[in-house]
Amino acid sequence: MRSDHGGNLRALGEAGGLSSDSILDFSANINPLGLPPRVAQAIRDAIPSITHYPDPEALCLRRALAAYHRLDAEQILPGCGSTELIYLIARALQPKRALVLAPAFSEYEVSLGGVGTYVEQLVLDEEAGFLPDLSSLVKRLPGCDFLVLANPNNPAGSLIRLDALTEILQASERHGATLVLDEAFIDFVEESSAKRLLSAFPNLLILRSLTKFFALPGLRVGYLLGSPGLLKPLLRFKEPWSVNVLGEAAALAALEDHEYQERSVTLVRQWRQELSDQLSEFPSLKVFPTCANYLLVKLLTPNLDAPTLRAWLLKEGIAIRDCSSFTGLGPSFFRIAVRRPEENRRVGAALKAVFGVRDSGLGVRSLDS
Repeated sequence: MRSDHGGNLRALGEAGGLSSDSILDFSANINPLGLPPRVAQAIRDAIPSITHYPDPEALCLRRALAAYHRLDAEQILPGCGSTELIYLIARALQPKRALVLAPAFSEYEVSLGGVGTYVEQLVLDEEAGFLPDLSSLVKRLPGCDFLVLANPNNPAGSLIRLDALTEILQASERHGATLVLDEAFIDFVEESSAKRLLSAFPNLLILRSLTKFFALPGLRVGYLLGSPGLLKPLLRFKEPWSVNVLGEAAALAALEDHEYQERSVTLVRQWRQELSDQLSEFPSLKVFPTCANYLLVKLLTPNLDAPTLRAWLLKEGIAIRDCSSFTGLGPSFFRIAVRRPEENRRVGAALKAVFGVRDSGLGVRSLDS
């Protein structure tokens, strides 16, 4: 059983001796506005269709996504969450040698390892804000036929500019490498999406998800953007009916809810800044800049690590993401989602109980009590 992901409320509840519905979950990065208002009714309306098979090609969803992104439907491939598509890409393309920018979502490496790909990691530098050094990246490309990176990075939240992405794509193309770009959190800064580069770079595959921005993790709806020529070999390996009727109905309704989308961008930006300011008041914490709905935080005090902090907060009914499992981070780092202001204040109060009020920031109370 994999345990290196956030948001597993059953496991969190068992670890903390709590019921799952009593946990304030900062470990999964889901839009704090919750379900888009139109989605619940769309799901109710779609319930009778459960007695029928879904469209194996999810054509209505493909067309809706094409209109949403101003692309052609042939450039879109929906699936059962972007994680399914990560594994599909690995099975279909079976790269020989891959370069993965770390820290990163663990499923990139796991999926590639499952098809025998040799995986190298380029570890991003904390001092550079977890942004790639282009010259170092390009030097690592020879011999690689596959490059994987996330923008924004998860868990760091750093954003690579489009001009830098263009340079990376050009270098990847010269070396015959496919670039898989995970944009699971780009909806919060949609103007920075690389989708406008698709026509110029047939070696680009973009992973997108409705899980994070549209708060639909339980329905598992994601999709790929890419050239028809690059998507075609994936279709030979893709299972039919991977988008169920309720997931498709929810996705269609979410894409139409423009008011929800605008409120999400505005409010998450505001609440993120408030949470960052709140955490930055603790001298024992280093808060990294982000453009997504989460913050990467580093513990600066030597007598407290993220696993210990996570365990103590869980006893208080608060779950954070210990980042010890991420390559390039380690036990000093944790990730915390942006939630509503009253919930963010609650985690701030809990941290105040941990760190106390001493100006040095090293006055950590005993967490064994």
